[in-house]
Amino acid sequence: MATDKDFEDKGYRKWPPSAIDFPEVLYYYQKRFDGRNETKYFITAKMWRLELHNSLNDVHTGFEYEVQLYQKETHNAMNLSFLTGWSLDDVEEYVEKIYQTGLFDPYESRPWE
Repeated sequence: MATDKDFEDKGYRKWPPSAIDFPEVLYYYQKRFDGRNETKYFITAKMWRLELHNSLNDVHTGFEYEVQLYQKETHNAMNLSFLTGWSLDDVEEYVEKIYQTGLFDPYESRPWE
């Protein structure tokens, strides 16, 4: 599982959960991925705390990764969630491969740059 240092070393920014988040959400990390004169997408990592009420009273923490991509020309949004078992590196690599198919618009274009 990725550590706080892993996220910080890769340029992610950390912030606390909002008032509307579930109490099990501990915090978030997010990073903007840029291309030439554009923001391609953002990857958000949500740290969850899960208490299992069993004989061991297990407490687990883990990240859920999310990204929103936009269909080419229509800019219709598509959300992708990466659940247990995905590493931070794997998520970044997979999202970039999907984006590079050419089927998606950037989050925003910045022609003034």
